[in-house]
Amino acid sequence: MARGRRARNRAAYNQRCARVVAATLDDVKAFRTAKGGAPNNGQAPVVIELRRTRGMSKRTFDRKARALEKLGQEGKLVRHKVPKKHSEGEWVRNRDGSITRDVRHKKIKEVTSQHEGDSAAQKAAKRPYETWDTKNDGQVTRKGQMQDPDHIHELQLGGADDRSNLRWEDSYTQRKIGLDLKRAMDDAGVDYGTPVIIRVVD
Repeated sequence: MARGRRARNRAAYNQRCARVVAATLDDVKAFRTAKGGAPNNGQAPVVIELRRTRGMSKRTFDRKARALEKLGQEGKLVRHKVPKKHSEGEWVRNRDGSITRDVRHKKIKEVTSQHEGDSAAQKAAKRPYETWDTKNDGQVTRKGQMQDPDHIHELQLGGADDRSNLRWEDSYTQRKIGLDLKRAMDDAGVDYGTPVIIRVVD
């Protein structure tokens, strides 16, 4: 029974919530008239439709999708390489995660301090904010299971890697949105430097 549930969870995760569609004249016009537009190398924008799929947190999806939609309307989304550690002019594998790590540690300290002297309660309080689910081999397979400090303005769309761009959100939902956005852009061959418009659909 557990195996069947895991299979259903994987199927739900693999269901795409993001896809690249053709930009309309209205989309392009709105982008060109936006104030404070992102540098875009003169390229026309692409439109990515975001749709909440089964199993996603409605609250997190609505907050993240609407924030991205607004940023796109303001001309502030453009496909970027995710910031990584820089060494001698070359990109290396991992970016510096100290900012999100510090935010996570601060949250864990906050929730555990409310249960001084009760190690079991402290363990239960901090588990949703750890980097992975210790009870499920690190897998995040459903909404409500874990929480992440999420970049509101996605790093892959030019967002800043700082505390002001972080908000605690449902891990499953925000990770799926980020992964689906990347897959949609990869599959459509969207180049770095291409402006992006997000369209939320029901």
